[in-house]
Amino acid sequence: MRRSDPLQPLSRQHHIALVFAKTLRQWGRLAPPPEAAEKRAVAEAAHRFWEVELVPHFRAEEEGLLGRWQRPATDPLATRVLQEHVGIHRVAQRLSRRLRADDLEGAWEETLRLGQCVNAHVRFEERTWLPQLEAELEAELLAEAEAGIGHALDPEAAEAVLPPRPDPERIVEDP
Repeated sequence: MRRSDPLQPLSRQHHIALVFAKTLRQWGRLAPPPEAAEKRAVAEAAHRFWEVELVPHFRAEEEGLLGRWQRPATDPLATRVLQEHVGIHRVAQRLSRRLRADDLEGAWEETLRLGQCVNAHVRFEERTWLPQLEAELEAELLAEAEAGIGHALDPEAAEAVLPPRPDPERIVEDP
């Protein structure tokens, strides 16, 4: 679905987040499984992506969009956006702790979980939340939101910290 002009930068960032999630999903489907050095490199890259892309992205959505939306804080859509942001933050915190503790297998599990959570969250926002925002926010508020979120979104920085892609010859696709 084509986004309104003010929300297009956000949708472009969502595309990068889906590339992130797909890359992690592919790493989880390798045969033979990734070696320890590969797992560490991917887990560290996933954590960097969290810090560089997802933290500012979530802040921009919360401050730039949720703050302008005329729905109460108890609204189910607003609540879901915030709950999913918190859930993804918790996964990233566990990933960070496991990396610091040199718990490679635990870090790997959290890395794959982070990709799953980001994938589901972006799809919810693109299919449900953003269309609702476009329908309810006046053009003036959308333009204000664009100005508010635009400075926080840096596609080049996000793409620069994407995890490395796995060897396509090793990816086992679903039947």
